Amino acid sequence: MKTGALIAAAGKGQRMRGRVKKQFIPLKGIPLLFYALKIFEEFEGIENIYLVLDEADFEYCAREIIQKHGIKKVSQLVPGGERRQDSVWNGLKAMEGHCDMVIVHDGVRPFVSPEMLKRLMAAMEDAQAVVTAIPALDTIKRVDGMGIVLDTLQRNTLFHIQTPQGFRYDLIKEAYTRALKEGIQGTDDAYFVERMGMPVKVIEGSSFNIKITTPEDIALAHYILQEG
Repeated sequence: MKTGALIAAAGKGQRMRGRVKKQFIPLKGIPLLFYALKIFEEFEGIENIYLVLDEADFEYCAREIIQKHGIKKVSQLVPGGERRQDSVWNGLKAMEGHCDMVIVHDGVRPFVSPEMLKRLMAAMEDAQAVVTAIPALDTIKRVDGMGIVLDTLQRNTLFHIQTPQGFRYDLIKEAYTRALKEGIQGTDDAYFVERMGMPVKVIEGSSFNIKITTPEDIALAHYILQEG
């Protein structure tokens, strides 16, 4: 069974409020995207990497990250789409016929660990769809459009979903195909599988596996690197 990684890194980074896209912001002088690529490059269970980018970033990424830092598993640079799900769809089409299982990961999560990938791969031996997550620690309330609390959700059943997420290739391809035909939008890949009535297994993620979204996240990323 061949496993490929699909790294989604085509975002515009509008919430970062900077001139440099967040996936290319330097951490210790190296573009942020490198750190995620490095883990998949070194992880033995990954056959190849399909990296989804804004087409305008192909040359920079190839020169300053892939070639400069010896990333050899990148099989293809894939043009991104308008939304994240469009970018993942482009990546899935590019991977067709090249893998049996696919691990989807956000390129702006630089601290995915080998241990997390091991847990994911082990779970994928028995499950067709697996997501990493951490339990919700704060009380979460559902609020209406006027800012009034509707109810308080049971925290012990709530999880913050992360990437990486792993799927049998045929399943995630079919899930995306249906979603696109029906005009459905989702905030993570597993949602489209859930809509098909298929079970999605949740495994342990990590509180360090942060998604870089705001300037405050960059400060936290520097701290994690320094402490690590």
